[in-house]
Amino acid sequence: MPSAPFGHSRSMNNEEQTPVPAKNRNHRKVPALSTAAAIALIAVGGSAYAASSMDGNGSKQPTAATSSQQAGGENDDDRDDKDQDDDRDEQQETGGYADASTEALRTAAQAALNHANAQSVTSIEVERSGYEVEVQFANHDEQDLFVAADGSITASEVEKAEAEDKNDPALDVNRLEAIKAAALTAANTPSATLDSISTSDDAPEAYEVELRTAGNQEAEINLDSALKQVNTED
Repeated sequence: MPSAPFGHSRSMNNEEQTPVPAKNRNHRKVPALSTAAAIALIAVGGSAYAASSMDGNGSKQPTAATSSQQAGGENDDDRDDKDQDDDRDEQQETGGYADASTEALRTAAQAALNHANAQSVTSIEVERSGYEVEVQFANHDEQDLFVAADGSITASEVEKAEAEDKNDPALDVNRLEAIKAAALTAANTPSATLDSISTSDDAPEAYEVELRTAGNQEAEINLDSALKQVNTED
């Protein structure tokens, strides 16, 4: 069989012996999922935050939203309103009781009346750091107001009256001292502290008075319009 021409045979040998160029060692391998971001959610303080990785081209992928955003969490205004409500509730539940003198109660009642532009007061209760005052409007609607010891006032929503509702008897704030004295005498606890005074439409009861004794016990005294005791409930 005729042999291949010398030049052709040499060309083949050169092709077989020519080394394949080495791959660039600095070339970064692209991960199998290089086109997708690798996102890890890290729970910190009850909220989830997104940590994103770099893709194969060195580009940072978008991070995921926080859990509060995904869940439609409260915005700053909602949190501020909630904080204010919490602060008001804490103010009413902490600290020492407000001045329980009839003069202090009368001042708080008048402040609540003026603030609400209401017709009358039906109840006053001594709270921690202030007074809970219930007022009534000419159309029978009612509203509770908290009068703090520093004079600031927080009002609740007006409670709309039903068609059959009628006005509760008005509390004559000029009679507070006489009502208190009658209740202390009836309870036979002259050292007790006045806790609340409210009117009653359950005749013959005209006033419901709550007293707080030195042992932090409560006594309720019901008086008629002549300030005579109707019954006592410890």
